[in-house]
Amino acid sequence: MQQKVNHISYLSVVILDLSLLADKANADICVLPEGAEVLDISLEVLTPAPATSVATLSFDGKEFLSGVDIATQTTHRSASVTTLKKTGILKGNFTGDSGEVKVRVHYFLPSKILAEYV
Repeated sequence: MQQKVNHISYLSVVILDLSLLADKANADICVLPEGAEVLDISLEVLTPAPATSVATLSFDGKEFLSGVDIATQTTHRSASVTTLKKTGILKGNFTGDSGEVKVRVHYFLPSKILAEYV
C-alpha cells in the first residue's frame, strides 16, 4: 500500500511572563507560515495569574482559545484544526497583570512524501 504523508512536523514553544508584556491585549506569540496544517494549540498555566484573569489566542481573527481561565494552574487545548491561507502571527490577549504561561503550537508544513507499507 502507498500513501502520501506529511513528514516535517514543527513544535513552537513560547513561555510568556505576563508582567513583562508591553501589550497584553495584542501580544505576539509566534509566526505561523502559509500552508501550515495546525493540529494543536495549547496554553499551559505555569504560574497562575490573579483571580478572574483570562486569555484568548487567535490568528487572523480566528480564535483558537477564547476566554480561558489563567488564574488556575492547568492546561487548555484548542479543538480547532485548520490550514492557514497566509503567513501571520498567533496573537494573545491576556487580562492578568502577572503570571506565566507556556504556549505550544504543533503544525505540519506542506511537505508530502510517498510512503510505502508492506
